[in-house]
Amino acid sequence: MTSAIKQFHVYLYGPERGALQTSFEEAATRLQLLPQLYFELDGSFVWSADQGQQIEGMLYDANEQLQYVDLQGRCTQATWHAVLHAIVGSSAVDCIVMVIPARSLKNLPTFEQSIWGD
Repeated sequence: MTSAIKQFHVYLYGPERGALQTSFEEAATRLQLLPQLYFELDGSFVWSADQGQQIEGMLYDANEQLQYVDLQGRCTQATWHAVLHAIVGSSAVDCIVMVIPARSLKNLPTFEQSIWGD
């Protein structure tokens, strides 16, 4: 896993661009366990990690499921994984990523390879 800090802006979806396999409340609870993360009740959050890393996000829910998450920032792959797992728990492997502004869809491993090269 690379320690390079890279910039990104994505929408994170569940399998086949469906809802993520978690609720708003579950994701919010896990996110708030991250040190130095500021979470608002509307679903917006910012995490300022070490070495100038920062991730901003917004959780969007409906029908008691997290529909998608808007994520942007600059971080290492390890920090990305920490936020990703805080949001979706153990079901991250099946996530689909829409890269903004190109609106190109990628599976999670392909996205990570394109950003961090591992």
